[in-house]
Amino acid sequence: MNADKFAEVNEADHLEGRPITLADQIARWTAGKNRFDGPVPGLALHRWETPTESTSYLLPPSLCLIGQGRKRLFLGEEAYVYDAHRYLMTSVDLPVVTQIVEASRDKPYLGLTLELDLRMAAQVMLGRNLALARPADCLGVAVSPVSPRLLDAFQRLIDLLEHPQDIAVLAPLVQQEIIYHLLMGEQGPRLRQITSIGNHSYRIARAIDWLKDHFDQRLRIEDLANKAGLSTSAFHSHFRSVTSMSLRCNSRKKCG
Repeated sequence: MNADKFAEVNEADHLEGRPITLADQIARWTAGKNRFDGPVPGLALHRWETPTESTSYLLPPSLCLIGQGRKRLFLGEEAYVYDAHRYLMTSVDLPVVTQIVEASRDKPYLGLTLELDLRMAAQVMLGRNLALARPADCLGVAVSPVSPRLLDAFQRLIDLLEHPQDIAVLAPLVQQEIIYHLLMGEQGPRLRQITSIGNHSYRIARAIDWLKDHFDQRLRIEDLANKAGLSTSAFHSHFRSVTSMSLRCNSRKKCG
């Protein structure tokens, strides 16, 4: 659908009293393509007209929202299903397997992914004096209901695609609002754990960053634990708590 046609549809919707939905917005920018990476940093829009096979990749800290359809994510032995009513958040880099399970030509899967800026999250926490809610580690992935305020913020973020000259100034403000809603919502404790310096989850997140940047190097688990400031046994325990995976490496083999 081209821009003129979309404008006509929008006008018709307004005349009928139907508000423009997140699905409408994503449908516009993904017409004729499976993915749209626009000028808003970290924001990607997705469209699929058929269910997909399972696909594995490394998912960075992200918020995944769906306007229409349904998707399933596997981490270890656990499966997480999300749709237009539930969003998925990851707070650390995770090797996941995903599959779109509900999509058709008439009702395509329409979703988005926004990479989370953890430095921005830490700044929002500091500026709002948000205390750490729970001392225990939190698994780095979860599904929660989409609140109207969070949905509204995302719609305004996508609206900026219409006004690229405003993105540099306004996009960071909307992204801060999104992070604020996350911090104050059900996933707040999870995000606070990862962004709180000295917390075990924070140390594991930094170790994962190091592994991602040095995946081709040999390293003993003891060395990685030392980098995180933890004993080997504590590192194993906290790593599994955050990622739902075990990490094995020795002096002769790479971590895996």
